[in-house]
Amino acid sequence: MPRAPHILHVFPSFEPGGSQRRTTALMTGWGARFRHSVLAMNGTFSATSMLPTGFPLETLTLPAVNGFWKTQRALVSLMRAAAPDLVCTYNWGAIESVITARRALDLPVLHHEDGFGPDEAQGQKARRVWTRRVVLRRTQAVVVPSHNLGRIARESWRVPERLLHVVPNGVELERFDQPDAKTQAAALRVELGIPADAFVVGSVGTLREEKNYPRFVRALKTLHSQHPELNAHALLVGAGPELATIERAAEQAGVRDRVVLAGHQTQCAPHLWAMDVFALSSDTEQMPISLVEAFAASVPAVTMDVGDAARMMPAGCADLIVPLSADAQGLAEAWARLAADPARRAQLASAGRAKAIAEYSVETMLTTYRQLYESAMAR
Repeated sequence: MPRAPHILHVFPSFEPGGSQRRTTALMTGWGARFRHSVLAMNGTFSATSMLPTGFPLETLTLPAVNGFWKTQRALVSLMRAAAPDLVCTYNWGAIESVITARRALDLPVLHHEDGFGPDEAQGQKARRVWTRRVVLRRTQAVVVPSHNLGRIARESWRVPERLLHVVPNGVELERFDQPDAKTQAAALRVELGIPADAFVVGSVGTLREEKNYPRFVRALKTLHSQHPELNAHALLVGAGPELATIERAAEQAGVRDRVVLAGHQTQCAPHLWAMDVFALSSDTEQMPISLVEAFAASVPAVTMDVGDAARMMPAGCADLIVPLSADAQGLAEAWARLAADPARRAQLASAGRAKAIAEYSVETMLTTYRQLYESAMAR
């Protein structure tokens, strides 16, 4: 029996985030169809916690070297030893690996772009644009999760149409639809010290600068100041480098006792069920998986107007899509509108769930990516 094709995934860092969550979902969903190994350029592999126990994933570490050419030589040696059938690269931090795989080893490459960090939230860096224009044309395919990023790839990076694929992220819908969801949510609120009568606004994501959780905290302060009867609390799920910044922002705003930082969770469904409203406070997003998960969990959402967020929201949500210029005040006003209208929250919960079923199933994502990977290897 022939061995399953071997896919080498090259990440800047393999820690929990959007592209890592999608990749681990693909690995799990495909089972034994492919073999997988992961190279994390910074040697961090904490996202392996999102895989089933005992999943056969090999992790590879790059030797500590300085400089472009030394890194290239180390990558050539590592890739030659790994002998993959396909190299999958992720975002700007893995762009050197595209050069190595294509020019030095003539391996097929499928490159993924998921968005921008805080250093490019307000605009792309010219050197990165020019590098992508040259390098990405040499790949077998370039995959992006949002139509907004697809437009950027066409217009800015000049990726040929034949190479470009827009594939929305999908989620396992059944994980977010449990008959005892309300019971689990109530029990979790007790565990986290959130009052049963509190109006809970929440979010799920890695605590990074571009997520702008201090904006979330300022919005909570505004909501509580203007509507103390709501007993508003925030529930933030995730871990990351901005934890201390968020804690400091909550202290300065005088709402530290109202902000629950739940840390990283491998299964976030109960935390979503514990929220009355989900919110994205980000400066930059493309196609946030957490927003789809909120839809799947039947939680109404509010979002800053970033990436494909407006396109993703159910119909009739224009007043829940907050311009970046409106900042925390706009976010708080959108929360207040939903808090005052339980019937609308229920209607949006149903509409979001229907949209997740229609457009964001994991089965569709698994099939589309499998076909892309197999096509890239066939070339």
